[in-house]
Amino acid sequence: MNRWDEGLAEADQTIAQHRKTAELDPNSFYNDSSGAVAYREKGMFAESVAEYQRLQRVTGGHLFSGLAITYARMGKTTEARTILREFLELSKRKYVSPEQIALIALCCSTRASDAVTVLANC
Repeated sequence: MNRWDEGLAEADQTIAQHRKTAELDPNSFYNDSSGAVAYREKGMFAESVAEYQRLQRVTGGHLFSGLAITYARMGKTTEARTILREFLELSKRKYVSPEQIALIALCCSTRASDAVTVLANC
């Protein structure tokens, strides 16, 4: 088994555990749902988006950078940039990790310099 196969097997285990946790407590969440991330990394984008949207409902609209990253990987850069703008607006009122902003900006662009420009203007 190569490293890629090991990673996919680990994602499968994460998804299985996530489903069990959701059955026990549908309101359970983590800062960035490992289930949503595992779905995204396996290319299960619809499931990833659905999980992030569930998390937003449970948390009262919390922003998740992972949702923007998922949208960007799906080619839905308009949706990803909307979330990026929401993070930038939020950063004017409270601390937002520059790493989250940079990751979203990088996923929305084909040039790393765009992410640097976004960070410089935060």
